[in-house]
Amino acid sequence: MVDSDVKSSEMTEGSEPNEKSLRELVVGLVQAMSEMKQDINSRMDKTAQETNAQMDKMASDINLQMDKTAQETSVRIDKMEQKKSSEMKQETSAVVMRMYLI
Repeated sequence: MVDSDVKSSEMTEGSEPNEKSLRELVVGLVQAMSEMKQDINSRMDKTAQETNAQMDKMASDINLQMDKTAQETSVRIDKMEQKKSSEMKQETSAVVMRMYLI
């Protein structure tokens, strides 16, 4: 028998491993591992693309909301400035009228 890690009691009669069958087994395992690696890489790439797409969508939504909020804030500031300007004009007019009355 060929010297191996396989116990002689585990081998059936006439089934001594030969070098060719061991090579074929190793080649088969290497091919299976290569296919598994390709499958895992493909799944990881797909997951990364989906995650990037989701993040891009979220960033776009956030930017749209920020733009909307900035526009609303700008409108509020404009209204407040107009109101303040109107109040200032009224106060100025009142002061001028008081000056003429004095």
